[in-house]
Amino acid sequence: MTTGVGLHASMGNAALAVKDAVYAQIKTALADAGEVEVDLSYGFRWPARWDDLVAVTAVRADPGEGALGRQRRREITVSVDVNLIAWAPTDDEQVTHTRAFGLLDVIDRSFRAEPTLGGAAMWCLLGEVTSDGATDDDDAGHGRITEIAATFDARVIVTN
Repeated sequence: MTTGVGLHASMGNAALAVKDAVYAQIKTALADAGEVEVDLSYGFRWPARWDDLVAVTAVRADPGEGALGRQRRREITVSVDVNLIAWAPTDDEQVTHTRAFGLLDVIDRSFRAEPTLGGAAMWCLLGEVTSDGATDDDDAGHGRITEIAATFDARVIVTN
């Protein structure tokens, strides 16, 4: 059994451990910030209970290019997708943008304060962030909606 910060016995083990740790870190961040009216889910949960949600979705493990050590030790990048959605009964797109990006800020600060995810990774930080910035009227009903697609990238070592 492999033990240590960011050390895992297989790519599958690393991917699941990081995804689970990302979920746990977000749960703690939201609770610490008093954000109790946010749906947090592992995957998407429907129907949502609240107007705001955070969903931990896809995970990818990529060995990239590089030498494999004598003990078959290699560094792996594990990426976890997180979707943040804010809806509000308003015609002002800025209201939902402010809310969604505010939730992302709470989560990002938590990751920067504890980048090892409790030992699941050598580090895990916010990578790519994408938001289209406009509500499709068919999607929002009588309001505005902002969705952010964020990716958290972690570095781990797969070793014996």
